Amino acid sequence: MDPDTTSSLIESVPAAPTTLQVVLLCTLPILVSGSAFFSGSETALFGLTVSERLELRRQRSVGARAALQLLHRPRLLLILLLLGNMTMNVLYFIVSSMLMMNDLFNWWGDVLFGIGVLLGMVICGELLPKFIASVFRQRYLRFVAPILLALYKGLRPLWTGIDRLIVTPLSRLAVPDQSVDE
Repeated sequence: MDPDTTSSLIESVPAAPTTLQVVLLCTLPILVSGSAFFSGSETALFGLTVSERLELRRQRSVGARAALQLLHRPRLLLILLLLGNMTMNVLYFIVSSMLMMNDLFNWWGDVLFGIGVLLGMVICGELLPKFIASVFRQRYLRFVAPILLALYKGLRPLWTGIDRLIVTPLSRLAVPDQSVDE
């Protein structure tokens, strides 16, 4: 066999993934799950009807109490949910871009991986959790509300700072004639 042919065959065989690439690949489902958590939580909490809120008040579960407590400050809750979702989405696309830049797959593999990453985030990180949360609101909130409340309380100075330093001033610029209080 010609040495030039042998070297071109060796170069065309993709190398095994590195440990970093495997770790990055394993983080993608975790980040999609985080996005799904925040996306579904937003739908479940802000989609509650008056009768569902009354039902939550009648329940004595930890999840029901946590959901009601979160809904006392809807603007701070929305900041938490949107910032959490955005963080998960941005990290997801950074990790997937790093994987594509490292030539983990050949050219067509990178194209298919990119399409799969996008569809995976849209379907599994946004549409499916919103659908599940809208159909099973109270059951969904039973599980996610206590976790959200812990995040809300643990990082409250951050949410309050973002609200006071960014959201409220921008709201006043957008709607100068009206009060932007909660």
